[in-house]
This record gives sequence, C-alpha cells and structure tokens, in this order.
Amino acid sequence: MRINFHCPYYVNFPAPEVVLWEKCGAAETVLIMASSALAQEHRVRVYTGGFKGYHNGVEWLRLGEKRVSDCDVLINWETDRDTENIEADKRVIAAPCADIYDEVGNMDYVIVNSKWQRKNIMNSTNIPFEKFYILPHGIHRELYDKVADKVKGRLVWCASPDRGFQHLLRIFPLIRQAFPEAHLKCTYDINFERMKWGMSPINEIYWDIQELLHQDGIEALGVLPKKELIDLQLSSELMIFPEDTWRPTEAFGVTYAEALASRVAVIASDVDCVGELWGDYIALMPPPPFKYQDWADLALELLNDENKRKQYHEAGREKVFQDYTWEAAGIKWREFITKLTTEEDK
Repeated sequence: MRINFHCPYYVNFPAPEVVLWEKCGAAETVLIMASSALAQEHRVRVYTGGFKGYHNGVEWLRLGEKRVSDCDVLINWETDRDTENIEADKRVIAAPCADIYDEVGNMDYVIVNSKWQRKNIMNSTNIPFEKFYILPHGIHRELYDKVADKVKGRLVWCASPDRGFQHLLRIFPLIRQAFPEAHLKCTYDINFERMKWGMSPINEIYWDIQELLHQDGIEALGVLPKKELIDLQLSSELMIFPEDTWRPTEAFGVTYAEALASRVAVIASDVDCVGELWGDYIALMPPPPFKYQDWADLALELLNDENKRKQYHEAGREKVFQDYTWEAAGIKWREFITKLTTEEDK
C-alpha cells in the first residue's frame, strides 16, 4: 500500500531525531510515530517543508522540490489545502492540534483523538458522525518504565502556557505558604518578547506570566531535551493543570499520560477531553472561575499524603502502559488503514 503524509504547515521540519529527543512537540511526534508504524507494512512517504532523508523505513521528502506522488492513501496533516491535484484512492485528514472546517467534507475520514474532540468539531461543522475515527496518542513506554527517587514538594509544569499556567502561578504561592518545601519546575519556551504585543487572550496570558513567574520557589528551565524532561517528570510529585475554557484545545492530553507514567499525581480542570480520558486517574476540579484556595488545599492534601497520591497515579500508570503507548497507538493506526482500504467506497 502506498501511503503519503502531506504536511504543508511544517515549513522547517527538523530531522525526526531532533523532534523526538529535543523539540518534543506533540503533533510532530505523532506524525513520526504514525508514519513509522505504518511503514512496518506499507510504503510510506512524508512531505514537509524541511527534513529530507529516511527514518524508520519512512522516506521524508521536501515540498516544493518534489511533487507529491500519487498514492493509495493520502493523509493530510492538520490541513486539507493544496491537495486537489494529488491522486489518491482514499483521503484522510489527521488534525491533532487544528480546527476542522466543512471543506474537509470530501475526506473519507477525519481522525480525532477523543469523543470530546469529535463532538466539538461536529458542533461547528456539518461533518457527519460516521466520518470520524478516534486514534489516541501515546508515550515511549520504555523511557518511563523505571523508578526514580521523588524530590519532596516538587511540582512540574511541562506544557504550553495557554493550558492555564497563569492560574498555577497564582495557586503556587498559596501552596508554598503552607508547605515551604514546595517548588515548581517549569519547562517550555516562554518567550515574552515574542508574545507581548497583541490583544488576544494568549497575549494577555503572557503578560500575566511575565509578572508572576519571578516568585520564590519557581524555576523556568526553558525547553529541555527529552531525556532531561523525563528525569524531571520522574522526580516530581505533583502536576497542577488549571486549564481555562477560553479556547477548547485539549483533544488528548499527552502531558497527562507522561505525568501518570512518571508516578506523578495530577490535579486538573474538568474541561475538554480531560474528564473523558483521565477522570478516573486524576483529581478533577471545576472549570473557571477558579477558587485558587480550593486548588491549593487539594494540592497540600496530596503533597502531605503519599498514599493518596498513589491512589491516583498507580491506576493511571497501568492504563497508560496498556492503551496509550506508541506501540499500542501504532497497532491502531495499522488497523485503521486496513479498515480504510478494505471497506466499500462511501
């Protein structure tokens, strides 16, 4: 089977090894995982605006230098633009981090990561239920399948700031006041200079972060290589995710999977897909408007009770290792291609 991934949004896509071990972007990582999994049984090409070469049996080609070849299955990554001249028997759009519009109605399937994402898209488009197919993300199990010493009072943040980081920075001093050993390690490219101009909610969030980040007990580490990030996660006790609702965006939550795999207890807002996928394994809190002291009280309860933390993360870790690894996700991608190419034309 000839399968092409068409990824015009990725203008300067780096080598897959860089994405996997340095950049750690979720959508980019899924692209590498999915293409590698399908290459075990099929001829797979990935077209981006960057890397050219081979990785795990996948041929990576550069858009603009080479026309996208005809294929049996065309998988459009985050967009369906510029595909009308590509011959394909089946067409799919996979949009782990993007909005979907009615224009994808000519696709055979729209790949989503959760029932919540499917519902969210259906509420804003005319795409019928039967055109959706749910495929989860995953983690590298072998990287998390180990035990590390926990650092008492360590909280970790390793996600985009628009997932509620400004709220965490208001909750944290309430925690530290009652638990002086509490400290927060933040990993992300929090570039205030790039984001300070504008009138959107994300620009306002960065202004808040700029004012709140320089508190005692908080360390901003920037972007960490994957192995250093995992070491940090494994050494942490608690992750707090007070996600807002201004922009529904959490379609799966790789960060939740990584935290549970690291034996980290999680407190999070009951928004987007969080309750659907992770509600049985984390402490859910009501969405905004937040009562920051309630979040701090729950955090203190967990920081002071190792057994209670274990009640959450042990079952969650088992669930992640069973259903949300790249190996498990790869099997589901191959099953999807089999279904797609054997069913009758719609």
